[in-house]
Amino acid sequence: MHANPVMMGGWGGSHNPIELYSLYRSNMKGIDYYNANYYQNQQVDDYLEQAMHATSEKEANQFWQKAQWDGTTGMSMLGDAPWVWLVNLNHIYYVNENIDIGKQKVQPHGHGWPITDFITEWEKVD
Repeated sequence: MHANPVMMGGWGGSHNPIELYSLYRSNMKGIDYYNANYYQNQQVDDYLEQAMHATSEKEANQFWQKAQWDGTTGMSMLGDAPWVWLVNLNHIYYVNENIDIGKQKVQPHGHGWPITDFITEWEKVD
């Protein structure tokens, strides 16, 4: 996996920006499945570090976004595109028609954000 193209399954949006750090930060290269393609971009590294050390979510989000694309460089498909994301799954759930489970967020690939995340907001429908 560190020398040849491979297709991997498992990452799909954990809704946790640490996933971005682990997949794209150069100091994570070759550690288990993190940064398996040895991606390195100093500007992206700088943004990731600034995001990790931000003192608010709003401030951190600015740096997470810049790491993806700042208008010149980044890890997204507009920039270096070290990962090619091929599939986003649409999850299907069967629920009781008498229960409103509310508006769901995009569901990740099997981890990190289950349908029950908003269970405290579920309501009985008469």
